[in-house]
Amino acid sequence: MKKFLLSIFIVLFILMSPGNYQFIQASYGVQAILPENQVSQASYFDIELTPGETQILEVNVFNEFDEEITVLIEAHPGVTNVNGLVVYDGSLDIASSTNEIDFYTVVEVLDKELTIPANSETIAQIEVTAPDNSFDGEIGGGLNFSLKPDEEKETAGIGHTFGYVTGLYIVEEGNDTEVEPEVVLNDASYLMYYGDPSVQLDFENLQPLFMSDLEFEARVYSEDNPDEPVFTDTISALDIAPSYEFSLIVSSEEEKLDEGEYRVEISMKNDDYNNTFEKVFTVSHDE
Repeated sequence: MKKFLLSIFIVLFILMSPGNYQFIQASYGVQAILPENQVSQASYFDIELTPGETQILEVNVFNEFDEEITVLIEAHPGVTNVNGLVVYDGSLDIASSTNEIDFYTVVEVLDKELTIPANSETIAQIEVTAPDNSFDGEIGGGLNFSLKPDEEKETAGIGHTFGYVTGLYIVEEGNDTEVEPEVVLNDASYLMYYGDPSVQLDFENLQPLFMSDLEFEARVYSEDNPDEPVFTDTISALDIAPSYEFSLIVSSEEEKLDEGEYRVEISMKNDDYNNTFEKVFTVSHDE
């Protein structure tokens, strides 16, 4: 099962004033209206289409406020962030060199801005069109729903970020081709990340395959002591979005790493995948 952020709604926080964060009770919500071509029991869209087929998907948006609200709707591909979570907010968008399908040509939000009267509900429509040619694996992304910012409240120092995400994954109907996982490590580089000496690891998922619940471990060695790690960092449940590049950051609690050559050794595994990676990088404090 695709571990979501997909199958549950993501509720973000409301910012009431500087230094004062407060959560609010949800007074609006969304529910995917699952179509007949749904291929799983998931609460998000997990559908199959034939090549070139177009379909209108619908999401019910509820307003339990006692006043009219406006909801903004966006669609973005799923991409793995530096913490190993798949996000669908459009903040990361570097397709793999092997990705032949642009998510934005497949999914179009027809109702980008939806006004909903008080204590009522409205249907949002999303058009999906499968690629004309046969495709293996899956096309993955998500639909983002957020309240339109209230300019008057923002002027008064009150803003908000409160929203929901519903997943949208598409496979080709009748295509039983098994996609084998293939992840490559393109680069490793030293950086300071939130004040900690860190290594950025640039990966690429070459396959249209969602990989979930991976155990990830990175061990960093110096050239002066190649047998004893300078530090080790782990991610307990790494998720990798299909067909996209992604970067992970591993960090040390030390104040800094000495200048010189280092080597990072990485293991990544779950029940269906087990692989190791290695890369040499340089630490310099010239800046």
